[in-house]
Amino acid sequence: MGMRAIASHPIIQSSRAPAPVLPLAVLEKIKKIRKWIVDGGYDVDIEVDGGVKADWTIAQCADAGANCFIAGSGMFKYDDLSVGCKELREIATAAQKGQIMPEGADISWLMAKA
Repeated sequence: MGMRAIASHPIIQSSRAPAPVLPLAVLEKIKKIRKWIVDGGYDVDIEVDGGVKADWTIAQCADAGANCFIAGSGMFKYDDLSVGCKELREIATAAQKGQIMPEGADISWLMAKA
């Protein structure tokens, strides 16, 4: 059983913002849904689709409670897609364990913490 908390575009690019901005409302929505799931004793996935990359964006969503990620354009930077999948998984897993990548960091930040 699954639930798509955000259908698309959780990352907003503003002409005034130098980098994509993850709206606080998206993270709050994920946290609220995760609480309902836990409180109800359900086994449900929360999927985030849109703007997910191997950086702080997946870390913030994973920390909020999402556990399934669609990373279409987030994979374009990888010549080897298996490397991209590995990095996404490592960042999300670390965030779920409380090691949340800060904005602007990349996988090297996580590797330095290991």
